Formats: sequence, C-alpha cells, structure tokens
Amino acid sequence: MEKINSEDDDDVLEEDDDDSDDDADSSSSEDESEDDDEDSEDDADGMDTEENEGAIAAIRKAAMKMHRKKKNNSDNDSGDDSSGSDDDDFTDDQMFATDKLLAEAFKAKRQELSRRKALKVAAADFKFRALSLLELFAKSQPNSKILPEQIVPRLLVASRNARVRFKSNPAEKSYLELAQRIDSVLTKYACKHAATVGASAESKVDSTKVSEILKSLIELADNGAGAGRDSDAAKGFAKTAAVACSYLAKILESNGKCDVASKIYADAIENKFEKKTSRLRAPFFAEVIKLSPNVLASCVSELATLCDLGESARAQFLRQESLQLLFQIFSSKQRNQSIPTAETITILCEKSLANAIKADVENQSRRAEIAKLCANVVEVVGRSSSFSKKAKDAILKAVDVQEKRSPKASEKTLKALERITKCINNFGNNNVNIGGDNGAADPKKRKNGSQNDDSSAKKKKKKN
Repeated sequence: MEKINSEDDDDVLEEDDDDSDDDADSSSSEDESEDDDEDSEDDADGMDTEENEGAIAAIRKAAMKMHRKKKNNSDNDSGDDSSGSDDDDFTDDQMFATDKLLAEAFKAKRQELSRRKALKVAAADFKFRALSLLELFAKSQPNSKILPEQIVPRLLVASRNARVRFKSNPAEKSYLELAQRIDSVLTKYACKHAATVGASAESKVDSTKVSEILKSLIELADNGAGAGRDSDAAKGFAKTAAVACSYLAKILESNGKCDVASKIYADAIENKFEKKTSRLRAPFFAEVIKLSPNVLASCVSELATLCDLGESARAQFLRQESLQLLFQIFSSKQRNQSIPTAETITILCEKSLANAIKADVENQSRRAEIAKLCANVVEVVGRSSSFSKKAKDAILKAVDVQEKRSPKASEKTLKALERITKCINNFGNNNVNIGGDNGAADPKKRKNGSQNDDSSAKKKKKKN
C-alpha cells in the first residue's frame, strides 16, 4: 500500500504557495526573501520610503562605478593613466535615465507583490471552501469508507504541513487558521461514528489498507508538527493525531481486527514511546482508551514494562505515564473484563507494580505522585480481580521497602502506601477471579438474590 506522503503535490490542500517564476531584475532577486514581510504601507509609499531611496542610491552608485570602469578601460587602451574618479563623468542625462529605469523596476516589483498577495488570498479561500465541502460529506456520509481510507489521513497531513509552514513564517496567520479549521473538521465530524464504518457491504473497508494508514499516522504523530513539544501548535496537532489514530483503531476493532490494532499500538509503545526523542505522550494513548479500550488493554504487558526501566529521570517519567494509562484501562467500563488475562494481571502485580511501588525516587513530590498512582492502580485492579498470594506478598514487601527508604517519606507518600496496604488486606480475598461473572460470584449479590426469592415466595404463600 502506498504510504501517506507529507509532501503530496496532488493534494489541493497541500499545494505549495511558492511562486516558481524568477525575476530577471537584480533588485528583484535581492528583495525576494522579503516578499512575505511587505505590507500595505510599503505599497502606498512606493519610491518615497527610506528603503527604496537607499536602494536607488546604491544602484546609482553601482552604475557610476561601472561607467568609470568602462572609461578607465578605454583610457588604458589609449595610454591615458588617469583615474577618472570624478562624479561628473556620469552625466545628468545618464543619471535621469537611470532614475527612470529604477522607477519602472520598483513599480513592476510592487505590482508583482500585489499579484502574489492576491493569489495567496485566493488560494486560502479555496482551501477553506474545500474544507466546508468535506465537512458536509462527513456529516451526510459518516459511515463511508472514503473517510478512513482517503479523507482523514490526507487532512491530518495537511494539518501538519500548515503548522510547519506557520512556524517558518509566523507572519502568515492563514496557515495556523487553516490548521485549526482542519482540526475542527477531523475531531467534530470526520472521526465520528467509527463503529458504523464497514457495517454494510457498501461501506466495507480494506482492513489491510486501514492498518497501514494507522501505522503511517502514528509515525506522523511521533514526528510532530515541527514545533516545540509544549507549544500550542504541537499540542493541537498531537490531540488531532490521537483522535484520528483512535478512529482508525476503532474501525479495525469493529471489523474484527482488534488484534491487528493492538499489535500496532504495542509496537508504538516499544519502539517509539520509550525513546527520549518521541513526541508521543500518555494523552495520545488515552484517546484510544476512550474510544476503544480493548485495543490498549491488550497492550498491558508493554505498558507494565515501562514501570521498571531503572531510576533515571526518563525512567521515572515513563513510570508515571504508564501508571496513568494502566489506571485508565482498568477503570474503563467499556473494557472486556477478560482483557487482559488473569495471568497478565498477576505478572503485572508481582513484578512491575511491586517494583514501581518500591522504586527509589529522590524528589519527594514525584515520590508521592508515583505512590499515589500505584495506589490507584492497586485499588482499581482489586475491584475486579483477586490478588494471588505471591502478588500480595510482593506488593506488601514493596510497601515496606518504600517506607524504610531514606529520606523519610512525606505524609502524602505514607497515605498512598497506607491505601495500598488496606486494599491488599481488605479486598484481596473477597473479589472474584478475572473473566468470571462478577454478579454471580459476588457473595453479597448471591445473598441479596436469595433474600429476594424468599420474600417473593412468602408473598405468594400469604396470598393463597
């Protein structure tokens, strides 16, 4: 399948606004880099501005120098060794002729700038009109396969290109406005109703093609928008990319390819998320949990690995990110309770979670935050599953190690560790096994059900 190209010249939304026509005049080439900085004041003042007067003087001086050089060459040929440096060698008629030529050159330059400005405005208007048509199509045909296979990937590429051009030329606000308009079309209309795409024979999607597009868009999101990670432009693009990727992941899940989407995201966690240069963050993966939690629930093993990468600053950051995602996965009500498996959760508790609890963190604030996140994960896992004896022993031992670490833990850290201990002791033996019927296996629910049956039987007997 052909990969999404960020420099696709065929896409009208990605057309290059640069004019390929070169100006033969030397003054035009000198001013080419200043085209985007010209304003209406320059056009109104014309030759009366100080910049133009300086340019005229420089060109006149160059013309006089060339004239003197030509005369010196002719004098040398005739044996005269005079320097010919007097300005009177350049006659008034020649000077007036040069001024006239300069005036015509600057007038042509102003006309060219006005023409280019009009073309840019027309191109921007055309792009916004095209976006309006795509928005109407997304509203009227939300389950069309054209959306995931053509429109969504191309719009995301166009959004990135617009932000890159805005970064290189901040004076052109139209680029940022275009990117924001594309984001609105993608998040509000194009990336909706993913579950209905492919439901009918007419809208049946090519799962292989969609999976390749998903890989390309994750790669695009990892590269970012060319701006700083914390800039508004970068954050805006990251959010839009997350919505587009989760939309494609949901389509794959709806068409019976949840394992394919899970594998793609697992690869992104292992090969991109762990890297220091990666632009992917926890909110990118959290967007998938909102729309399709089963896709990321199958990646619990990869996320658990991030909890035990060492004690470096990067490892501590990834530990926090992974704990946040694990909490969101197990908190999701849409998640299939059989995903992840009981064995995977046991390994998570015995190794990764225990290592995260006892991790040596010097910064007290981060130490308290990691302890709080670990308590959240332990509690949410304990609501739906039972802890094995090995898992309980490993977690309690990790709590004991963390409490004895120096310097002394803060009050927030101690409260979080107390929550973990209480959860393990009080709920570890009372919950059901993962994948079972919680309602049927819960003793309280069974007791309530039997009481209801007895009361209904007594009512019937009294009535008879």
